[in-house]
Amino acid sequence: GVGQFLTGTPGHFPAGVSIHMLNDFLSEMADVVLEHNGTLDKFIGDGLMAVFGAPVPGESDAVDAIHAAIGMRAATANHNRERMERGLPSLEIGIGVHTGEVVAGNIGSERRLEYTVVGNTVNLASRLEALNKDTHTDILVSDATFD
Repeated sequence: GVGQFLTGTPGHFPAGVSIHMLNDFLSEMADVVLEHNGTLDKFIGDGLMAVFGAPVPGESDAVDAIHAAIGMRAATANHNRERMERGLPSLEIGIGVHTGEVVAGNIGSERRLEYTVVGNTVNLASRLEALNKDTHTDILVSDATFD
């Protein structure tokens, strides 16, 4: 299948972060993805992976993915305002968005299968997300998605 893939992580959490705070933050990010017609594929450590347009592609999948990324940026800014009011350090987020073909299906073992997507497209979205640290950005979009 072909889809738009968004991966996002807050980079690193400061020392002493609680699971409760991490869950609150990830819940906010997941809500933004769902509001923009994305499907939450999975949580990966302190980040998440979302799919737009798979298994059924639509005309606005790339736009929805980019709007979700911008929405995640805005939600992070709001989250950080609340944290600063409580004297807590702010969080930074990095988001990678890429478009392409993937393999989708139940992956795992007989004891635990998980429906997910894999392939170079997913890997590139993850690499874009990681590059945000080096480029001092918070959203990187591939040419394939931009086109």
